[in-house]
Amino acid sequence: MRSLFTAWFQKLDSDHSGQVSLERGKNSITDSTLNPGILHGTKPAFPFGWGSWKYIRSFAASNRQAMKRINEFKKLFNVEGPIDLKQLKTTYRTLVKEWHPDKFPAGDEKALEAEEKSTKIIEGYHFLVSIAPETHAANLEEYTQTITQTGIADFHYKNQVLEISFLDGNTYEYFGVSKNTYTKFLNADNAYRFARRNILSDHLYRKSKKTLETV
Repeated sequence: MRSLFTAWFQKLDSDHSGQVSLERGKNSITDSTLNPGILHGTKPAFPFGWGSWKYIRSFAASNRQAMKRINEFKKLFNVEGPIDLKQLKTTYRTLVKEWHPDKFPAGDEKALEAEEKSTKIIEGYHFLVSIAPETHAANLEEYTQTITQTGIADFHYKNQVLEISFLDGNTYEYFGVSKNTYTKFLNADNAYRFARRNILSDHLYRKSKKTLETV
């Protein structure tokens, strides 16, 4: 099995000599390196290549990074199963009272910790709310319209998180998108159709803060 797997990656390396940059913003469809017709049936000439076992290690590391933020916030709020908004709000209020900076006078050794903790609590609460099943259900009609009746205006990929900006102005983040899936997305004859079939309904997502800030 290992020899077959190694051979597959060696073939990948021999077939493709280029390197794809996964830094934020490098692979948006407005980037000059990509064919602007990516969403209109034109396949972009974009080369790919990874070292075999180096790619495997990189894949595992990026997957951990993608889910680390979610797991940290879930642990902070003691969430073990599906996110329940009512329970989340109760825990949030308890944590805010416990770590409110006003409880610790200036000079107290825990004052700085309280400020950092309260910031993380607020950030974590809003993040978990955004990916909760109840939130998705409440906004399902809008989301469905976005992913079925518009198109992709721009996208960024980093650490297994694919951020897609749609033509209607909405932006969503999709978590756990593997490099393999992202590569297929870039190489697809129609990236929008590929995303609809393999990403938009198959991955954990949330409405991006970027969208909220532009409203």
